[in-house]
This record gives sequence, C-alpha cells and structure tokens, in this order.
Amino acid sequence: MVKPKPHGPRPNQVPDGELDPEVQRDFFDCVARGDREAVQRHLDANFPVNRAYPTGKKPILLAVERGDLAMVQLLSEAGAHLDEADHTGWTPLMWAVRRSRQAVAAWLIQQKVPLNETNDQGQTALHLAAGFCRGEILHLLIDAGADVGVVDEMGHQALMLAVEECDGDAVGALLAAGNDPKLEDGDGQTPLSVALAKLPGDSELVGLLQSNKGARVRPASNKTDSAQLPARARSLPFGALAMVFVAVAGLWFLFQSDRPADAAADVAEPAEVLIPAGFAHIPGGPFQMGCSPDDLLCNEDEKPLHEVAVDSFVLAQHEVTTGDYRAFLLSGHALAAGRTMAEDAEADQPVTMVNWYDAVAYCNWMSAQNGLDPVYAFNDDWTAIPAVGPNDCADDCALKYPLRVDRDANGYRLPTEAEWEKAARGTELGNIYPWGGDPPNKDNMPRCNFDSDAVMPVGSFVYYRGYGDTYDLAGNVAEWVEDFYAPEFYKRQKDANPLNDAFGNERVIRGGSFLSSENGVRVSARDLAYPSAGQETIGFRLARNWR
Repeated sequence: MVKPKPHGPRPNQVPDGELDPEVQRDFFDCVARGDREAVQRHLDANFPVNRAYPTGKKPILLAVERGDLAMVQLLSEAGAHLDEADHTGWTPLMWAVRRSRQAVAAWLIQQKVPLNETNDQGQTALHLAAGFCRGEILHLLIDAGADVGVVDEMGHQALMLAVEECDGDAVGALLAAGNDPKLEDGDGQTPLSVALAKLPGDSELVGLLQSNKGARVRPASNKTDSAQLPARARSLPFGALAMVFVAVAGLWFLFQSDRPADAAADVAEPAEVLIPAGFAHIPGGPFQMGCSPDDLLCNEDEKPLHEVAVDSFVLAQHEVTTGDYRAFLLSGHALAAGRTMAEDAEADQPVTMVNWYDAVAYCNWMSAQNGLDPVYAFNDDWTAIPAVGPNDCADDCALKYPLRVDRDANGYRLPTEAEWEKAARGTELGNIYPWGGDPPNKDNMPRCNFDSDAVMPVGSFVYYRGYGDTYDLAGNVAEWVEDFYAPEFYKRQKDANPLNDAFGNERVIRGGSFLSSENGVRVSARDLAYPSAGQETIGFRLARNWR
C-alpha cells in the first residue's frame, strides 16, 4: 500500500473561502481507493460531500461506478444525493447499470430512487439495462415498477435495445411487461423487423416476438459484481444504435475540462465508431516525445526530445486486472512450465507475473471474444501464441519465437512506445508526469502508487489521470509495450507512427511500478526486460486501432 500520511486531512478551507484543491483531490482519490476511514476523516472535517470536482463528477458517482457499495452507503449517510444526475443526465442508478454494478443498483432501487428519470438521449435506466444486456438489473427494475413504456428520442422502447444487444430472457421480460414488438421508431423499424433482418425467421427470438408471449424467466446466472467478467475487458458490438454510442462517448467527454488548453486542438470528436467500454479515445496528431526541457531527471535513452505523430487509437483506461486474466486462463491458455500467478492477488489489482508473450496471447484472446481479427500469429497460426517461460529464451526470444504482426487488424494489441507516451503526456510538453509537472508526492499527497510496498487496485488515483481519461500510467505496475528496446532508437526513429520492431533483444516497459522512485514514474522514463520474463512489477494494458 502507499505509505500512510502521518497526519489527518488538512482543513477544507483556505483563507479566501474556496475549497483547497489538494484536499479535494485527496478526497476523490480516497473514494476511488475505497479508503473509508480516510473518507470519514474528510467528512468529519466537513468536506462538502456533494461538491463536484472540476469535470462535474461527484463523489457518489465515482463510488457507484467502482461498485463500492460500502462507500456509496457511507457517502449517502453523509448526505450525498442519490438521485442527482450529472451534466449528461445520467443518475447514479444509470451508472450502476452501465458499469454492471448489480449490488449497488439493487441497493439504490431499495432506497426508492426515481426509476424513470431520463438522460440527454431520453433513455431510462431500463433502456440502459436492455442496451448493455444487464439481465439481472433489468428484472430488478421491472419488479420495482420501472415504466416500460418510456420512449427515447429515437422512438425506442427498451425492447428495441434488447433485440439489438441482449438475449431472449430480456426480450421475454419486456414483452411480458408490455413492450410492443411492432412499435415503429422514427425510421419505421420495429423490434420484430430488426430481429428478422439479423436472424433466421425460425429462430427462438423471432418466434418470441411474433407470438408476443413474454415469459418472465430469471437468468440462470446469479453473479454479483465481483463475479462479473470486468466490463473494461468487454466491448459493445459495433453495430449498436446511435443512442448507445452517445451514452458511451459521453464518458470520454466527461473529463475534458481538466485537460491542458493546448491539448484541445488535438481532440477530434469520435464520430462513427463506438468507443469500446473501458477504453479512451486518443486522437491522432503530433506531440513531443522524450526528455522535457523542464525535466532534470532524464536518462540518456530518453534523448533527444523530438516530435512524432501517431494515428488515432483507443487505449484501455486501466491495466488488465487479475480478474480479467483469470478468465483468460480458465478459457484454456496455459502458462509456461514452472510459472504461476500470484495466488493472493485481488481481482481488481493489475495482473503481474505475465511476460510479453502472455500479454499478446491475451490480446488475441480478447480479439476472439469480441469477434475481431487477431493481431499476432506464431508460425502463421493466428489462434495460438506459445507459452514461453524464462527457461525457454532470453536474448534469443525473437529468433526462437518470432511473431507475425498484422498492424492493420482491428483486434486488440499492445500500444507502441510512442502511443503509450502520448497517452501519458498528451500534447503538453510540461507534463513530466501524467497529471502535469508536480512531483508525485507534493505536499505529502501521493499522486500514484510509487515507492511503496505493494500493488493497489486499478484506478486508485482517479484524479491524477493521463491524456484521454486513462489511469495508472504512472506507478502501480509497469507496462509492456510493443517495441523492442534500443537505447539509441530515438536518434533514428521515423517521425510518424514510430515502432522499433527490429533492433534489440529486450522489450520496452513503461510507467514504473509501486517499487519505482520518483524518477521511474516520469512519462518519458524507459525501462526494459526480456520478453520471457514475468515479474511482480510488470503488467500491461490493451490498445486498438481507431477505425
């Protein structure tokens, strides 16, 4: 854990009566980490529990998104508003649905929060439960009396979204509750016509709609939040309706007001493609890569400072977690002989002890899970990446286990070193760290997990994020990237989409870890490891081309 501060929270007020921004940041980070004792100390010091931070998000929404029911209840007892929407019209209940936080959603429903509030697109929580296929929560909402007849701005009842994105159970429940399979939307389409367009006429779902005999059957699974395959590892189908796109894209816009003014010109509004759930859109364009003139800690391999440009891409907001990776292992992927995962790791902690080959194998698996083309192949086999251990190779891994990489594929992959640094730094040269120029422990308030004893859950420092709403790019665990490591590569790399795929034996790791010093968590700091090496300080996160 990050070493505890020797004192309680500082007073909330500064002489001019404004809320101390450092106290505000510390409060939000404590909420994100689930540190109820620290949050209670802030509340005892009269922290305004309904005060939003500059992007408009309030503490209760942060706790709901993370599925921390105990924190939600603590904030509620302190007076947090359970029914107040954010600037996009999304209520805490809507966010609980979106993030598949079933226990939180059930508790909010028990607290009699309004069920039929609509967001900016006219969607209710029931629409979202249907559109994101949250079957258990959908049943809870119907049982609690949610109005199934609400029509959103596109003319859709929840049934239309269930037909598009969910399963027969959700469709049956909505039919039984009174949704009309022949209700036309603004384009003249009906749930039945949509089903007939994508499914055989004799399919069970089409038959259900044609008979209009909904059956209220509970899903066989009774999973709670902790048992769900984490939402950050899943993406919605790219044929989703426009209104679902707006809902997800709204998450990307939520934090833009916090970004440096110079970065605004680099932002291109996502237009036609849905941002996968749990990912951030990183707009293409130039940025300064390498040692910042204001950085006095640079190493020689970070020089010279140089301008490069990358194409737009999407990057996971968090590292792959232990829970994510366990699902991958349960699917049949084998670790190399003699290698194990950390048995005591919590599901929401970043996975560690994975080497570079393990990471790209997970990328291919995630691509297959989402119907996407794999990026990596071994011996022209796009379905299997070898399980490689430290006894199999070291400086000769590229010769023994060469991989073919399809850089035009639409599947998941590791970010390049340049992409990683752009996500961490953005376009502001003064950003020595993802959050700016301030050192990571200014005023004894840690901004990332560094110089500590253990890894922490992902997203524990929600306020101190990188460019494009990405988290933990400094500290906690270092991250594998695509490139080979070459200390002189910056002196010869190209200026557009640079990638070292030829020079070197080790692979680059970025971001520093919980064991790193202040020097190691800078955005330009480079490190390296043999691709067969799995270490307690190294994890990874996913990237994808932007289409």
